[in-house]
Amino acid sequence: MSARHVGVVGEPAVTGRDSAARSAQEAVQWAVQLRSGTMSANERHALDRWLAASADNQAAWHKLADSLSALVAPAGVDHAAFRSALLVKEPSRRRFVLTGVSALAVASGGLWFWRQGAVDALPGAAPGVWMRTAIGERRTFEASGGSSLMLNARSAVQDIVSGDVHTYALDKGALYMDAPAQPSRVTPVSVRTRDGYLQTQSGAFGVTLVKQGTRVQVDRAYADILTLSGNRARLRAGERAVFDRNTIWRDAAHGPSFTSWTQGLYVASNTPLGDVVDALEPYLPGLLTITDEAAQHRVSGVFHLDRPEQTLQQIQDTLDVHVERFSRYMTVISA
Repeated sequence: MSARHVGVVGEPAVTGRDSAARSAQEAVQWAVQLRSGTMSANERHALDRWLAASADNQAAWHKLADSLSALVAPAGVDHAAFRSALLVKEPSRRRFVLTGVSALAVASGGLWFWRQGAVDALPGAAPGVWMRTAIGERRTFEASGGSSLMLNARSAVQDIVSGDVHTYALDKGALYMDAPAQPSRVTPVSVRTRDGYLQTQSGAFGVTLVKQGTRVQVDRAYADILTLSGNRARLRAGERAVFDRNTIWRDAAHGPSFTSWTQGLYVASNTPLGDVVDALEPYLPGLLTITDEAAQHRVSGVFHLDRPEQTLQQIQDTLDVHVERFSRYMTVISA
């Protein structure tokens, strides 16, 4: 079945796992068609209709988008700002990406994704339970020892168990861990990312995966950072840092909270617009991208993540930028 025939009316209905597997295969076919650069306007509209047809289709498309790494524009979109946006090299600015056969394979009715930067399995640990959120969804989960764990939109964490120890491996997005004081707690609450660990016996902290590494802010008590290379640091309430596998950079600035997303807000204070777009991206379906020039605009204000369309309008009304929607699933911000 070619990409242009995906979702033809009258094909047999499928449900459950069959539906998800079919959506995954169709997403690949659509991506290949998009990559070819030969999509007509009618075919782009057909892609929009396919995306809107079911939650399985949307989930498959976004999973594919998150798993690949090179963006190609549909044919026929002759707009300088759009082309400029597609050339942005930062991964956080680019979505709907395709690298070719090495990135994916369709076999036995299933879709296998190559994922870059994922958290490695812990030695001796049992396979863990996954906790995930969808586009625009924040959700709180119960964690071990009476703790709670909130996930930002489009985030994923795995609860990996080794003996009596739970390690929460953040694979994508952002989480907020709240570990109340427990006199009976023997082992610390532990969060792992691709860069290292954060641990506390009692505290509240937010963790976000960013292009530089892992960003953390402590809101109560303390959290200890241990990088994969063995460097250590303790952050206390009100302190922030970014760390990668080797280095810890403390943030001495007293800017807006990194964890305001837990309240559905992004607070900016002379912040690059590109950072606001990164925060808004998990709350919008499809492609949201920004040109380099527009990303450098400085902005201050409170932005509502749960009302992304209103927030985009707010950005356009208050800054010298253009917000253009090429379809429901494609938005470009340019200067």
